[in-house]
Amino acid sequence: MPVDEGQDTARWAADWDGLTPEAQIQIWDFYGLRRHILRHVPRFGPVIEAGCGLGRVLFYLERLGVDMIGVDFEPTTLERLRRWRDSNGLESELVQSDVCAMPYADNEISGYISLGVVEHFIEGPHRPLAEAYRVLRPGGIAIITTPSMSFAQVYKHAKQGAKDFVKKLIRYKGPQAPWRQYFYTPKKLANFVRASGLEPVTVLGADLFYACYELGYRPFEQDAKVRLLSRLEGTALA
Repeated sequence: MPVDEGQDTARWAADWDGLTPEAQIQIWDFYGLRRHILRHVPRFGPVIEAGCGLGRVLFYLERLGVDMIGVDFEPTTLERLRRWRDSNGLESELVQSDVCAMPYADNEISGYISLGVVEHFIEGPHRPLAEAYRVLRPGGIAIITTPSMSFAQVYKHAKQGAKDFVKKLIRYKGPQAPWRQYFYTPKKLANFVRASGLEPVTVLGADLFYACYELGYRPFEQDAKVRLLSRLEGTALA
């Protein structure tokens, strides 16, 4: 039975080991989501980042004046965040909690941000999305992302599929790679969101920069290519 990463604190602690809040904040522009987050994040009332990790988005938005709350279930990471927050004069509340059972009343929160979290539940994203619906006030805003199957991932999955087929042919019984996450198209994620009670307003793919990075392409120091990728973000390629 594959490990449910939604409950595996040790694996997440290992993922963040060796990284720092500073490094995460510095690569904020690497991702193609900033324009969408800044367009939609509420400016009034508390905003949760559910699964805040090392605080890349959390602290960036706090510095813009958003009333941020970071929620994560990994205690070691949260302790690192508290030390960094306090040493940098920041004030975001940090809460250790399962994103499927957060310590907030119904309709209490103005905004909910979840970036690359709900795909890690092996039974599907229903529980964390239902919890987002519960805590959001009427008219509140949820910003939810998951990985989609980019052209890089199509190639990687096809390559792994060929390897798995050969292993079956030769009856190889070595260790299996652990399950990590699902990949959802924007349409499929929107269907999950709608089923939770939330109403999708904007549904899109984003982040050609990261898709290129997955293929080993590094355009980030070439201004013309950066501008081209930024323009293509507004097309079907995204």
